[in-house]
Amino acid sequence: MYAKYSPERVMDFLKAYNSKLMIPRLIRECERYQMWAEAVYLHSIYEQQDQAIITMIEHSPSAWKHDQFCQSIVNVANHDLLYKAMLFYLEEEPMLLNGLLKLLAQKLDLTKTVTTLKKTGHIALIQSFLESVQNQNIAAVNEALNEIYLENQDFDKLRQSIKEFDSFESTDLADNLENHELLECRRISALLFRKNKNFKKSIELSKRDEMYQDAMETVAESRESALAEELLRFIMTRQDKELVGAMLYNCYELIKPDVAMEVAWRCGLQDFVMPYFIQFVRDLSCKVDGVQKNTEDIKKKEEAKAEEAANRPLDMGMDMGMMFPGMGMNQGPAAIMPAPGAMPPMGGMGAMGGMGMNMGAGPMGGF
Repeated sequence: MYAKYSPERVMDFLKAYNSKLMIPRLIRECERYQMWAEAVYLHSIYEQQDQAIITMIEHSPSAWKHDQFCQSIVNVANHDLLYKAMLFYLEEEPMLLNGLLKLLAQKLDLTKTVTTLKKTGHIALIQSFLESVQNQNIAAVNEALNEIYLENQDFDKLRQSIKEFDSFESTDLADNLENHELLECRRISALLFRKNKNFKKSIELSKRDEMYQDAMETVAESRESALAEELLRFIMTRQDKELVGAMLYNCYELIKPDVAMEVAWRCGLQDFVMPYFIQFVRDLSCKVDGVQKNTEDIKKKEEAKAEEAANRPLDMGMDMGMMFPGMGMNQGPAAIMPAPGAMPPMGGMGAMGGMGMNMGAGPMGGF
């Protein structure tokens, strides 16, 4: 009766008696009288979140409310409604689209999301959302952001994205930017070749654009002495003294001293190469001192071991066994003395002594 005669009172009535209503019947009545906001409310309290979202999308002028939409969309069972809701916001509330996507970030397939938005041609609208989920390092997200940065000529963000997230087709992007009219794009191409370990190609691009600092960084990352020597000889032809000094500083560990000495001699750059040689002599001296110290430590350890072995006390048990075979340590002191009764009498000892004195004259029998 309220729906038919007093529609303005229906919502208050539903909220007051929502636990005592026959909701399916009331939903039919609300739809019959095109009371879509009330129908959405009834779908929500009846746990029909999918139908509530569909009703708000189909009758948005009267049924859609952002807060209620967000409360229902996170509980839908049909995930296709997530992408339908995304397109709905893109058409009617594009400024709220990033907020909706951030709310659904855990439920969305990011690759499908990027593909869907690319088809509409408005992928740049969700740049904020893509940046919030880029830490997942998904190829579709990285490629979409790189395209947005490149289109907006935001080279700082593009360079940072390339350095931190490597899940994208870097080779294709490098090839596309290699002959770009903008210098920064060509620098990014050289950076991509460096990340793909194509150091020689990266150095060639940097030398062509006279970006020698980029070339030095690439050589230092490659750890190849041949590339360092080649770049140094190329820089030598430029007759730029400060540039030679910078090269020796950035690639110090990769440049051999004979090459540095040759360059200094041929170009008269002794003053600019001298810091390199000072540092080289310093490092060489430290290495020699380290080797000498290690040798002395080893020698001291060997001498200590020899002295310890010489001062080690003898084993008395082993010495006694060697001096008196058959008299082990387990025999005790009694084994040294004769057995009881075996000791001759004192007189016998005297007779033996006397006999011993006259042994030459007495017969053997007398003994």
